[in-house]
Amino acid sequence: MYRFNFNHGGGGNNRLKAFTLAEVLITLAIIGVVAALTIPSVITNYRNQEIETRIKNAHSLLSTALNMAIKDYGHVNFWEIGIDNGAQDTVDFLDTYIIPYLKVAKYCGNSDSSDCTYDIHTLDNQVFVIGNTSDYVRFYLANGTAITSFSSGSNSKNSKKREVQFYIDTNGWKKPNKLGVDVHLFLFNTRIGEMRPQHVKPYIMPPKSNDNNPSSYIRGFSDGQGGFRGGCVTSGTAMAGVYCTSLILYGNGGKIPSKEKYVELGGEASLYPW
Repeated sequence: MYRFNFNHGGGGNNRLKAFTLAEVLITLAIIGVVAALTIPSVITNYRNQEIETRIKNAHSLLSTALNMAIKDYGHVNFWEIGIDNGAQDTVDFLDTYIIPYLKVAKYCGNSDSSDCTYDIHTLDNQVFVIGNTSDYVRFYLANGTAITSFSSGSNSKNSKKREVQFYIDTNGWKKPNKLGVDVHLFLFNTRIGEMRPQHVKPYIMPPKSNDNNPSSYIRGFSDGQGGFRGGCVTSGTAMAGVYCTSLILYGNGGKIPSKEKYVELGGEASLYPW
């Protein structure tokens, strides 16, 4: 370290200390290396926390609306949920039981106009479609969330099932518009005549025997036809990504698993969704 000498009256000798150019450059280089090592991790953690928070908020949003509707209309088994599996059933359901309890900024109904619709993709970049898209009902919340909903049901003697699906895009039109990343599929269902507790849950849940096995959310399950449904994977199924929300909420304590843990649970590093 170089020292500047200044002589003052009376013969005193005061020295002012300073860093040399080499020392400054070495310090800056060290700071640069540390930043290069830590900033990507900080950015990833921030992005993941944002995704985790948005998933939890979406779940809470629907759950709150459902609970408020139950308070006003009684148990869902007594609700008027149609079984025509068409847009009007979904419109009637949403208009009565859901939309009044949300802050809706734009309601599109089943319009397929360019200012109302956009494609949702699976993790392997396939357009994700269930049923007739003209039966989907779309609306946008004041916080920017986009929701696409679809109701279905069965009136068979042994089923009498009613189900409403919600595709919640937590950042609206912004990309990537992918299942399990920014688009999360929730549902609630009921069977007429059964007074079971009702709640909104991610779609699709693994069998109860595997609920606490995180790897089951990655692999998905046999569809009974030689293939697999869902799974938090990025290839090999038309529903790639539908289990990712369940993996985060139920299989990993509300957190996005690290790439290392994803691989440990049976996923492939090159197919890591986040």
